[in-house]
Amino acid sequence: MAMDIIQLVQNPLFLLFLLFIIVAFLYAFRSYIGPLVTALFFDYVIDAGLSFADDLIGVGLTGIDVGDWVAAVILFTKYKGQVGNAWAILFALEAANFGLSFIPGIGEGFELLFSAVPIVSLVIFYKQYEANQFYYPIKEYAVYLRDENAEKFKNVEETVKAFEKEYSTGNYEKIKREGKLVKEELFGQVQQTITGKLSRAQQYIITTLQKEVDAGSGKLHQQDIATLSNAIQQATRDIETDWRLADSEANQILHSVSSLVYQVGKEELQVKKEEPQDAFKQAA
Repeated sequence: MAMDIIQLVQNPLFLLFLLFIIVAFLYAFRSYIGPLVTALFFDYVIDAGLSFADDLIGVGLTGIDVGDWVAAVILFTKYKGQVGNAWAILFALEAANFGLSFIPGIGEGFELLFSAVPIVSLVIFYKQYEANQFYYPIKEYAVYLRDENAEKFKNVEETVKAFEKEYSTGNYEKIKREGKLVKEELFGQVQQTITGKLSRAQQYIITTLQKEVDAGSGKLHQQDIATLSNAIQQATRDIETDWRLADSEANQILHSVSSLVYQVGKEELQVKKEEPQDAFKQAA
């Protein structure tokens, strides 16, 4: 069994697969790496390191944790702008061991416990997750508008650039506050773009296809119009729940309607060409 595991680990294909998994993992969590590395530094180098320094020089053993208090000030100053005063105060209290170091006998145990828990890293991980819930949809909306509606993209381009710059600073309080507004604004533009496609399809149905049905040529029926109208209504409902699906549906509907309009127009043109020939034959 042990030999099989060794052979598997030494297999180049296994190593290549393992490397692929690692790269894929790092790529998937690439936005977390920088903030987490910084947070871990403050958790274990600043907080735990200064706490250990207290004990190393003998000060911490008396319950007077100068290093912990210094770490508390550093953490509060560093993160109050990024995560808000409430979280920054929690970081500072945790660095100061919530004052429990003064309890005789068990104070050192609390100190070791709080030094081991990476509370800053855990909170930063959550805050980065929250920020990503705004950043990635906004980025996706912007790419869609750039490809589908250059005029609307031009109107929001500067707003998107400003938000991306804010995102790169890691100011989570501002990202959450401004991200909500930017996300809603861009989604509104996306919604209008998709609705515009459906409106064009509906207009073609009213101005051309319905007239063909009313003419009674037999090439297009009322059921066909009803099917297209139902598809438009469904795509309109899908915008709120799955805008990508709604856009795909809108493109398909617009393509189908445009093809029918083209076919109807082509047949009408053919009829007009044949009418003078029929008149000439009758005259002859």
